[in-house]
Amino acid sequence: MGAGKRLLTLTGGWATAMSLTLGGVTVGISGNCLLADYALADIVPDGTLGAEGSVVIPNTTVRGEIADKIEGGATRGANLFHSFQEFNVGELQRVYFANPSGIENILTRVTGGNLSNILGTLGVDGAANLFLLNPNGIVFGSQARLDVAGSFFASTANSLVFGDGVEFSATSPQAPPLLTINITPGLQYGQDDPRTTITNAGNLAAGKDFTLAAGNLDLQGQLDAGRNLTLLAEDTVNITDSVAQPFKAYSGGLLVIQGNQLITIAAKNHVLSGLFAGSDLRLRSHNPITGDTNYTVGGNIIIEQLDGNPGNLISPNDPIILTNGDVSLGNYTGASLHILAGGSVTVGDIEINSTDTGDNAISPSNSNPFLASLANLTLSDEAATSVVIDGSKRPTLDIRAGIDWTLLGGFPGNTDSSNLAPNFGTAATSANIKVGEVSINAPNGLVLLTNQYQANPSLVSDTLTISKLLTGDGTVAKLVNDNSKKFEIDKSKYKFLGNGGSVFIDYRGGIDISDRIDASSASGQAGDITLITNGQLSLDGSFIISKTFGTENGRDIKIETGSLFATDGAQIETSTFGKKAGEKVNSGKITIVADDTVTFEGFKGKSEGQTRDTEDTRTGIVNIIRADAEGNSGTISITTGSLFVKDRAQLQARVGDRQKKGDSFEQSFGDSGGIEIFARDQVFFGTENDPFGGTAVTTVEDGGVGKAGNIRIEARSVLLTNASLQSNTQGIGNAGKVEIIATETVTFEKGPNSILSRVNEEGNGNGGDVLIETGSLFLTNGGAIRSQTEGKGDGGKVTIKARDQVIFDGVGTEDDPLCDAICPSGVFSSVLPGKMDDSIDIEINGGKIDISTNQLILRDRGKISAEAFKNQNSLEVNGGNIDIDTEYLIAFPATLPDGSDILTKAPMGKGGDITIKARSIFGDIEERQAIPGNGTNDIDATGRINGLVNIDTIDNFDEREPNSLPTEPGNDQLYQRCQPGNSTGSRLINTGRGGLPPRPGEISSNSHWEDIRRPSTRGRYRSRTAFVNPPVKPPTTPKRKRIIEAQGIMIDADGNIFLTANPTTVTPDGSWRLSGKCGQR
Repeated sequence: MGAGKRLLTLTGGWATAMSLTLGGVTVGISGNCLLADYALADIVPDGTLGAEGSVVIPNTTVRGEIADKIEGGATRGANLFHSFQEFNVGELQRVYFANPSGIENILTRVTGGNLSNILGTLGVDGAANLFLLNPNGIVFGSQARLDVAGSFFASTANSLVFGDGVEFSATSPQAPPLLTINITPGLQYGQDDPRTTITNAGNLAAGKDFTLAAGNLDLQGQLDAGRNLTLLAEDTVNITDSVAQPFKAYSGGLLVIQGNQLITIAAKNHVLSGLFAGSDLRLRSHNPITGDTNYTVGGNIIIEQLDGNPGNLISPNDPIILTNGDVSLGNYTGASLHILAGGSVTVGDIEINSTDTGDNAISPSNSNPFLASLANLTLSDEAATSVVIDGSKRPTLDIRAGIDWTLLGGFPGNTDSSNLAPNFGTAATSANIKVGEVSINAPNGLVLLTNQYQANPSLVSDTLTISKLLTGDGTVAKLVNDNSKKFEIDKSKYKFLGNGGSVFIDYRGGIDISDRIDASSASGQAGDITLITNGQLSLDGSFIISKTFGTENGRDIKIETGSLFATDGAQIETSTFGKKAGEKVNSGKITIVADDTVTFEGFKGKSEGQTRDTEDTRTGIVNIIRADAEGNSGTISITTGSLFVKDRAQLQARVGDRQKKGDSFEQSFGDSGGIEIFARDQVFFGTENDPFGGTAVTTVEDGGVGKAGNIRIEARSVLLTNASLQSNTQGIGNAGKVEIIATETVTFEKGPNSILSRVNEEGNGNGGDVLIETGSLFLTNGGAIRSQTEGKGDGGKVTIKARDQVIFDGVGTEDDPLCDAICPSGVFSSVLPGKMDDSIDIEINGGKIDISTNQLILRDRGKISAEAFKNQNSLEVNGGNIDIDTEYLIAFPATLPDGSDILTKAPMGKGGDITIKARSIFGDIEERQAIPGNGTNDIDATGRINGLVNIDTIDNFDEREPNSLPTEPGNDQLYQRCQPGNSTGSRLINTGRGGLPPRPGEISSNSHWEDIRRPSTRGRYRSRTAFVNPPVKPPTTPKRKRIIEAQGIMIDADGNIFLTANPTTVTPDGSWRLSGKCGQR
């Protein structure tokens, strides 16, 4: 081979893929491809082989039909060499090479200056491989056929290169050497002049390997290889079909298409067109590949550059890729893309710009029944959501990995593979999906990423990583004024007008979103987003967004996951900025279902030196009706094992966002959505050392008109530390309810607004109700429940139902406008009217507080308050009522200037009523005015009109003389009455109050000494029954019920003792008297 030639050497797998076997060894090719004029001539030997020249025998019979047969040639081992001046096959002509015994390879060169036209049938009368070498080009016409049982190789190269440097050359023809041919491994192809072309329009088939190698390949028709099919161009591979004629490339094994400069495949005009490989398919080029066809592959699909890096794919129409193995390519740009893989899928950035026709896409309307059947699938979520894939109507990215094709009939595509020998030896490596940035640049798009469709459970699955996934129109809402929180829509970013696209990700393994999923729309309806994974969904400073800026509704975001972890400002948002005349533009719902945990964590560890911790940038969930919008925000629903909201993370559903328009706020109209949390185990909000640890809030903001949504939590236990659950009204509308149902415990600590249902100073509406049902409730270190109105409206009701105990203990020191320098733990239903028009004549009522529990414990300034405070307008503001139903009310003695109080004070109105029903009341607590610093535990219902205090105890509370827990032994208070037994007088000391009545004269149980014997007349006095004369009529119930000391006793015929409020009238028995010496004999 000449020293001046430049050779491209492909080694390793490529050498194996494109090598040619000659008697068990590999042959390479080298060439200087020259452009030749088209000429039609006969088959003319060139005489370069001398006595071993080729001989054409016309009109003979081959395989039962008339044909021209080529004999002669130079034999070298198992190889037979032929050399021709011209080599053409006419239409309807049949030309066969004789296959002498022992010959495995027939090598043919054309040394003249014309290309070869193969318009009829070219074959081998035997099983040998056939090689055709013409540097001037080769044309296979529409009627061309190959009848080759072995392999077929056609090339425009100059020569085939042997290992010792000897060439079988078409441009410098010589006889092959008389020696054993030793061919160097590797395919060598000259790069000097890539202008010659092999053209095909016929139906060509080879029983084994089939290779076309040229400067350019211009291919139509059909190419069929029993084993490997290799299409190699120094410059360009161009593949086309037509409406009347499909293009098909079949390989029973490996299918390789390499265009060093370019590959252009435009084969979507016919429904049967495509690339079909039993094993792997490789497309290889230095530049992006236009691959507009269908791919059906039994192994892997690899689209790569010449250096092995992933190659880019462009498809103006709609490619369908079906493979049993893995798929790997670089970036994709084009119409709807469908990839269904038995293994993993790795793709770079993806841009979908359009749809295609029904027969060129996976669509219910596809005329191919199998492709139509792939259009309908069911997701693995609990609701078994149905999804319809239609790349002809919606710009679609459809990626499905880890498919078990046996569930769909076997070979991918269930295609007619009668000419194929599928090789499934290349096993799928995993069910992973890896994609770069995804963008749907047309309205009403759809993205499906799943490895749960007809899933192969034996394949492992790692985390799915997504940087950007955009199905919206590119709308951007810019914050143009930080002080007023004014947003404007950046219309320059619009990519299209219309609805945002839907996103469905159903993935076995985790999902990691590093930037965002955005399905928003400025001119149409936002897209819905559904994410399903049994692993962890991770959001690290990233976003899941479905917002609407126009006149159409937002859509829902649904997440089902093993666990969700969001941190560093990550947000899930469905909001609306739009409005529509006469109709509401609603935002969608956000639903999260997590088997294990859901965690929202703020900027912990990442916010030093930064000022991005604002209400609009905090980690969490956002569902907002923005300023100047009209509509309802959707519900936020979380169902999980445990929920953690900490480090200033928040869940928020709001109407309005406090944007200023002049001196007033821009109005938003609509109801804010509710927040629902259902946890098998724990719900935690907060942070140990941050007063704004975590929040769940539903709000009608300044300028908003509508109702705030409800907050409901169901869990085993709920813990708030420096955290808050709020339903507020700052505009016009009622605050929502806050409900917590916990089977075991509810604990609020270090949070003056642990629960806050509030009407703010500028608000006009009623405070919402608060309900807590649990085993035990602990409010400590300033933890508080508040239902409060500062504007025009009544306070909400607070209801607490605790099976075991309720404890209000201690104070906090947070600087909060709702409390003084210290913030007591407890329950507060307060009325603090703000500034109102003097002409307003309204009555404002504080909310009611109901507490039902086995034990109610007040300690260290714990409080229960339904107060109404003074106001500037001298309005009648009434305190709320307090009802307590408990077995034991325990108020620990005050150890600080202020004690633990129960208050319904109302200096400008009527104090609320206080009703306490308890079996026992322990501690120093009494009805008196609660004066700050009095050092007592007080019950106070004072007001301009005092409220009523009703206390009903069974055991030991005297409203007039409250009983303190004794700390010293009781005095020797013995009632001098004979007891059973004839012993002398004794002395009894009772410490505490275990069985000792508060005063002599009161009866205590004495069951151990009950005497059921008949009275003895020796040394004893006989007992008698004392009967109480009943009053003429029962006493009337006083307006204010008071409990007084028993005044009499009644013993019935069965010996039961009853205490009465009336004195006992006794008729002495003749033998019965009292004696001061009844203990003496």
